[in-house]
Amino acid sequence: MASWTARARTAAALLAVVALAALFRLYKLGAVPPGLYLDEALSAQHALAWRVSADKAWFAATPLLVAGWVETSNGYLAAASGVMWLFGDGFLGARMLSVLPSLCCVPLLYALARAVAGRREALVAAGLLAISHWAARTGRDGWDQVAMTTLQVAALASLAHGLGGDRLAWSALAGALLGACLYTYVASRLVFVQVGTWLAWEAFASARKGRILVHAGLALALLCAAPYYAYLVTRSGGGLGVRLGQLALTAPGAAHGVWPTLAENVGAHLAMFNLRGGTYARDNLPGWPMLDPVTGLLFLGGLVVALGRADRQRRLVVTWYAVCVLGGVLSQSREGPPYAYRVANLAPWACLVAGVGAVAAWDRLRPRVSRRTVLLGALVVLGAAGALNFWILFVRGPVCPDFGLAFGTAETQLGLWLARHPAARPCYVFYDAVRSLDQYRSSLWYPETNGYNWYRPVDSAAAIHLCAGVYRRSPERALDPLALHGDIDLVARLPERLPGPAVFVVPPTLVETIGRFYAIDGREDLTDSLGRTLGTILRVRPR
Repeated sequence: MASWTARARTAAALLAVVALAALFRLYKLGAVPPGLYLDEALSAQHALAWRVSADKAWFAATPLLVAGWVETSNGYLAAASGVMWLFGDGFLGARMLSVLPSLCCVPLLYALARAVAGRREALVAAGLLAISHWAARTGRDGWDQVAMTTLQVAALASLAHGLGGDRLAWSALAGALLGACLYTYVASRLVFVQVGTWLAWEAFASARKGRILVHAGLALALLCAAPYYAYLVTRSGGGLGVRLGQLALTAPGAAHGVWPTLAENVGAHLAMFNLRGGTYARDNLPGWPMLDPVTGLLFLGGLVVALGRADRQRRLVVTWYAVCVLGGVLSQSREGPPYAYRVANLAPWACLVAGVGAVAAWDRLRPRVSRRTVLLGALVVLGAAGALNFWILFVRGPVCPDFGLAFGTAETQLGLWLARHPAARPCYVFYDAVRSLDQYRSSLWYPETNGYNWYRPVDSAAAIHLCAGVYRRSPERALDPLALHGDIDLVARLPERLPGPAVFVVPPTLVETIGRFYAIDGREDLTDSLGRTLGTILRVRPR
């Protein structure tokens, strides 16, 4: 009975942690961040286009923007299409592509930490991941990177259980999960290397080397991923290494030489946890550490403890960081290091290490002070971590000016407005209106990093349609978002004649001019959380 009570308490605590993770990933989902990131909107659009296409090409890939650049595997798009369908083929469906795997990652981290550290460490690690502003932010707009991280943690947890109990079925499952991981983000190849390195170290450290190697699911992973990678090698327009070539330290356009850039990257990816994090608003509150101060202190303590052990826990901690950080250390791009998105699978790693540090601190203090005092202190510490992360995400973040331009804020908020006003049809969106935030570039914290709106007209049309619910009724519209259908159209020129009432979305500077040709029956200025104009909505009719 006592054993069942302990299990019940653990299950209840884990359920509470998952509920907390849901709060941090679903609260203000339409406002934090304020818009769909370009790649996020493209992934949703391509998932719908894949669904309605005649040739599914399951093991091929779809160019994200243009042929010869980044490609998204059709296997991932198939899974994304299912999630989109489940949540309505609209804005919520697009966001759930990130939210669902991010939520799943929390109990999966518990399973992994339980296998390599212990029950208490596992609960703390899962709790810290649930409230992490890094994981929660990526868990709202990280699309295939979040799927990669979740599948990595799932594969590691399954493999850890297989090794711990000498159960080959768990190790085989780890291989299948790792194979699925290879269909997601390009950094999944480093995940494969990390798992292989960890297994090799386990075999080297074990007296039963042959038995440990039997648990290697790498062959199964390669078998699962072989059709997709055969396509990349033989038929892909970009090839197997297209993105790697664009981001390599030796790529054209690198600001510094290879060695200075490498040294800068190493320093930035060591300091990002506690000192200065990424400056790109997609990934972080620009410039803030990736860990809050409380989690950061626990993380430092946990590193000392984990690295001081000569066991499986240390081997996992070392290989996870040493291999996966290479996605940032060995790359370069305009925003500069650290590249928090490329190494976002280090967020659960950091929370695992912090969980180890928290339990070590508890065990050190417990004999010296009363149980009530230690318990109260632990609740205060974890509560402070939750409050700090909540403040970073939902209080400080919305007043940072950089988020508006880094995301498709105008497109997203206009689409959501149109979804709330189904009678506002036909609607003609003048393209210049969705560029209204460009005038505020000089006020950004990091204008050189966050001052660019990467949306093309076709992307703007797709994002507006997605958020307005157009694809819910007609998913085939995702094949050609710029085609005019007379309901919600993005146009380079407003119509010269109207058969009846309509809605125009224009920059505020055009309102007076439009009033000379049409009768204006209503006006609404769409603004963001800082009061900046996203566009002016006019209800017009012929004179």
